[in-house]
Amino acid sequence: MTHAIRELVISRCDTTLSWDQLRSPQVSQFLLKPIQQEIRARHFNAGTQYALISNCLQFSKEADLFPGHSGTSKTRALVCELLAIRLLKEYSTRALIDALSYDFDPLQGNPEPAPTISNDTGLRQSIRWKTQNRAARVSCFEVALRAQAKRFLAHPVVVQQLEAIWAGTIVFHTAADSMHRKAPKFLHNASYGAIEPESLSKATLQPDMMAHFRRSVTIYNPQDASLFKLSRLRVPRYRNILATLSYAVLLGLFLAVLIRRSVHITSLEVFFWFWAAGFMLDEIVGFNEQGFSLYIASFWNTFDLGILLILFVHLCLRIYGVVMPDARKQLVANMAYDVLAADAILLFPRLFSVLDHYKYFSQLLIAFRMMAQDLMAVLLLILVSCSGFFVALALSFDRDGSDTPSTVAYALMQMVFGFTPAAWDRWVRYNTLGKFILILFLVISHFLVVTILITVLSNSFMAVVQNATEEHQFVFAVNTISAVKSDALFSYVAPTNVIQWLLTPLRYFVPFRQYVYINRTIIKITHFPVLFTIYAYERTILGSSVYDGIDAIEIRGRSKRPYGAKMPRLRREPSIATVRQDRALEEVFRRPVDTLQRTQPIKARRKTSTVVNNWMQTLGEEAASPPPEQDRRVLDRASSRFPTSRRGRNFSRAISVASDPEEFISRGDFLSPPRDLALADGKGALGMMSTKASSAGSPPPSAPASAPADPHAAEKAMHARILTHMNADHQFSLILYSRYYSKLPLSHAKTSKLEDITLTHMTIQSSFGRAMIPFDPPLSSLAETRQRVVTMHQEALKELDVEDVLVEKYALPDRAWIEAAGGDHDAVQQNAKINRQLRQDRKQQDKTVKILLLGAGESGKSTIIKQMRIIHSSGFQEDERVQVKAVIYSNVVIAFRVLLEVMQDQEIDFADEKTRVYAEIIEDTPADVDANAAFRDYRVKEAMLALWKDEGIQAAVAKSYEFALNDNLSYYLQNMDRMFDPHWIPDNQDMLHARLRTTGITETIFELNQLTFRMMDVGGQRSERKKWIHCFEGVHCLLFMVALSGYDQFLVEDANANQMHEALMLFESLIDGEWFRDKPIILFLNKIDLFRKRLATSPISRFFPDYTGQDTDEEAAKQYFANRFRSINKNTNREIYIHYTNATDTNLLKATMQDVQDMLIQKSLQKLVL
Repeated sequence: MTHAIRELVISRCDTTLSWDQLRSPQVSQFLLKPIQQEIRARHFNAGTQYALISNCLQFSKEADLFPGHSGTSKTRALVCELLAIRLLKEYSTRALIDALSYDFDPLQGNPEPAPTISNDTGLRQSIRWKTQNRAARVSCFEVALRAQAKRFLAHPVVVQQLEAIWAGTIVFHTAADSMHRKAPKFLHNASYGAIEPESLSKATLQPDMMAHFRRSVTIYNPQDASLFKLSRLRVPRYRNILATLSYAVLLGLFLAVLIRRSVHITSLEVFFWFWAAGFMLDEIVGFNEQGFSLYIASFWNTFDLGILLILFVHLCLRIYGVVMPDARKQLVANMAYDVLAADAILLFPRLFSVLDHYKYFSQLLIAFRMMAQDLMAVLLLILVSCSGFFVALALSFDRDGSDTPSTVAYALMQMVFGFTPAAWDRWVRYNTLGKFILILFLVISHFLVVTILITVLSNSFMAVVQNATEEHQFVFAVNTISAVKSDALFSYVAPTNVIQWLLTPLRYFVPFRQYVYINRTIIKITHFPVLFTIYAYERTILGSSVYDGIDAIEIRGRSKRPYGAKMPRLRREPSIATVRQDRALEEVFRRPVDTLQRTQPIKARRKTSTVVNNWMQTLGEEAASPPPEQDRRVLDRASSRFPTSRRGRNFSRAISVASDPEEFISRGDFLSPPRDLALADGKGALGMMSTKASSAGSPPPSAPASAPADPHAAEKAMHARILTHMNADHQFSLILYSRYYSKLPLSHAKTSKLEDITLTHMTIQSSFGRAMIPFDPPLSSLAETRQRVVTMHQEALKELDVEDVLVEKYALPDRAWIEAAGGDHDAVQQNAKINRQLRQDRKQQDKTVKILLLGAGESGKSTIIKQMRIIHSSGFQEDERVQVKAVIYSNVVIAFRVLLEVMQDQEIDFADEKTRVYAEIIEDTPADVDANAAFRDYRVKEAMLALWKDEGIQAAVAKSYEFALNDNLSYYLQNMDRMFDPHWIPDNQDMLHARLRTTGITETIFELNQLTFRMMDVGGQRSERKKWIHCFEGVHCLLFMVALSGYDQFLVEDANANQMHEALMLFESLIDGEWFRDKPIILFLNKIDLFRKRLATSPISRFFPDYTGQDTDEEAAKQYFANRFRSINKNTNREIYIHYTNATDTNLLKATMQDVQDMLIQKSLQKLVL
């Protein structure tokens, strides 16, 4: 994969670009995006980040090795780094931990010598080859440090991982807690000290066993904290605090010894040497394990080297003074204390290394380091420039000969540092040429050299400031990875590591487990206060603030100040108004949102759109055209009917269609005649009547027989009679509705009825400009008159039973929109279309049944979702089936690894010694492969079948109730021959048995009996349960899944929690909550087939002491668990519907779901038309 990505980058990138250019939209679209899509499609797995950063490192090296292609190689390195950054978002939190922290083998895929079972020499060569490769393993973090991929390390997601490592949430040394236990046979239990003379292979396999305990990435849960968990002493944060405290004690002893200055060696000085020896040993071990490049990358390690050197010189001088005569002891002692005093220059600044994790202080340290390097270069320049002046002034120009080379050097040094009187003291002794040379030196030293020094140092500081975040995060990454890279067996804190050094010879005389036991006992005794403090902190503070390990990582990643202790800041207390505003803004985002991963096809998803989008798509060019202009003479005749004393319309106020309709009630100008209103022939005929009537009713009887039938004659006659008796101000109240009358295909009887209702309820008085409607109380304003007119017409429409026709077929809008639109026909019409679409959506929603699928992990929820796709949908596409091959392969490999770990913990031996080689094959087989590489290696097949036949493996399977073992292993082993067929495509049963942890929220939609079922599946692991709240709204039914076969098994995420107890606790917390208090509850007791098999080997009474039935009685056991769940229900009016299911049995589940549907019909769930 590394070479494939390398070829891909080389083929696409052959130019020189900067980082900002690569991030530009044009380059990103045409250069980076195709590469990213290619990697995402073909090479995306846990090792993708490692491969990209490795190529980044290699391209950076090639930039130095091949100067002709330096620019292109640097660009390719930047491309790899940028691609790695962009692919970070594709990983989940847990997957990213493995991708960044796992120690990959750079030589994976190289041919290795095939081990021969009967040949011990070949076996030793194979194991030696594996041991060498394991020693060369390196993680993505370490490669990024070597490549100096500072932008990658400064990405917030990567910083989140580094902070979790620093805080001890992600740990690398959990295996060290079990090294004192007996090693399993399949790992070749060789002793670390005295070699047992059993076989040569055992002694040879010792390095392999040690490599097994190398760093393995795990997530630490503070709720699992124990008092004597020694691996917590390796946490970088704790170790940094302890090292700082130890260093402070060393500093105090240093001051005490220096103040006392005893000629003879005292107990205080011996104690100081003992403490300093621990400090020196810690640094030596760190230098040896990290290597020079990683060790020197830390700023303070340079100080440590200087401190160690000075302490070593002081110790030598003190020992030398012991053997010296009394006359010279005082002189040597003074010299030793002078050397020790010089160490204070490095010791005191070193104490402030605790501030490294604060960005501002870290920025200053980085700038100081870079400026120190530049200062050395400038001092070299000063030395070169002064060398010629020194020779000239020391050997000539002095008339009295009083200058010596030492005095000249001292005088030149004074001039360089700005002390000019040194030049004037020699001015009188030099001749003219000497004076000129002296002036020239002053000018160069004061102006040229000083200017260069200031400019260089300023540029160095600005370079750090511009990349302050990247530089700071790089330093933090160096400190973090350096702290966890240690492969030491034990975690002594200085100066107790001296005890470990004294005990080292014991490992050659005692067995390895006993040697480990001795050291662990000493650590527990000497570090008990430290262990107790860590335990109390994690149990009381961390344990109560986080839910699990992943939650701790995500919470820490969201922190605004992720490094160092939280220091109090002086800040003004917010006012009450500010607090309320902040709470209101936060409450906006606490509402459940529908962020779901729908399983609908992409094409179907693209067809969906909002109502507004549908409305915009249906708008034609005609809808945006302005209304036709009326003849000016018609408008003049209409305006002559208005009172002359009436106030003119105020066009300075713009009335928005989107405004509140109630605002227009008080506006007098709203009732002014619109521009498109025209009265023809003086009879009040409506001139702007729409000519786009859809269909017409019967013509009135008064129409002439010879003339063409006017389809709207009745409506026009009605409006003419109404307008004859109305003032123009009041006409507008009826015009809005009269537009829509002309579009109705009403009969003549209904048209006449509308006319009669209008004329009966209205009495118009033109002289007063008011309409007097015979209702009590009388109306007192034009706005109230118009309001009553509109209400009256609404009642008329309801009486005539034509409201549905208006609303559904002809899109008559409501009164508020008519008023707000100001009579704009197009706006009103489009609003009516939107309302109609909303009503249709509501009807569709009424036919939708939302079922929420909840339960603990491994209860079978995802299998139910798969069954619904098989039964009621189109099933699985071929590309989905091909991709599941990798999931199935991972399930089988991980299951065998779990069994091997159980054999190690339970000290179970293999029945056949040859089976150990097959165990090695399984250990070296990667579980995370792509679909094309799955089930290709026939050695893996042979190893799996051979291991499954071994009695040791079967003994571990029999103890599977003590750990989380996938229940699909036996099924896949029975079909192993079919799965290793090159043309094998997983069938439905293969898909159902595949296990893939559900992350996030998944929604499956299917049609059943004219109903739309939305089945929501949410991950059941503890880290996923905080997402459940987002799915509680609008649920019609809760379907709770329980794995009956899990009554004797523990959770994957918690080895101390029983699956059935966890399910009971979850069920109790859900059904009595406010969301499901009145909702029907359906309980699926799943995995009944596995439950039936377990009853014979695992008694229920062992895990549930209150069970009184026979352990092998299936019906009694099922009834017992059903009653346990029924007893949780506190609502006597609600029944818990219980079904015994097997999620992998399609026929049984189909019948069960039919029963569920019948139950929903009988109970008439809320607003469900079933």
